[in-house]
Amino acid sequence: MPLAGRSWATDDEIIALFSRIAENVSFALDNFDRAAEKARADEATLSLTRMYAALSATNEAIMRAKTRAIDKLRSMRRRGQTFVAPLDERVARGPETRGDDPALAAEDRSLAQGALEQLPGPQRQAIELAFYGGLTQAEIAARLGEPLGTVKTRMRLGLERLRALFKADEA
Repeated sequence: MPLAGRSWATDDEIIALFSRIAENVSFALDNFDRAAEKARADEATLSLTRMYAALSATNEAIMRAKTRAIDKLRSMRRRGQTFVAPLDERVARGPETRGDDPALAAEDRSLAQGALEQLPGPQRQAIELAFYGGLTQAEIAARLGEPLGTVKTRMRLGLERLRALFKADEA
């Protein structure tokens, strides 16, 4: 009941008024606390998101560095290994038995260059990139823009032809 026009309100009206005021205060306090909790939760979520992003970036950088290190080690190992059998025992122990004679070294160099010149261009190019450039077959394929299988075949055929040329010179 409205209170206007009367000097006193009944007890029931006063109780109802205080009840509505208490409800409004309670609602305001609940919403105030929820807003503060939401702000704290949002702040914590943002902090966790930043930490996750930083850890992800760090983890990605570590993984890239690890991958590069492994690739470098593999590349160094590949260059240290020979993937072609020696032509024959004379060629394999040639430097030990011939000594450091510059004339013999020049003769060997001209013999190798002459044999390489007899190869078809693509075979010679693949072998030169492997032995003089120190590239792997995969790196040669990438540099020449050729399939890896093509590079492998060219190198195999070229090395077989070189082996036959050296055996013919030996005989």
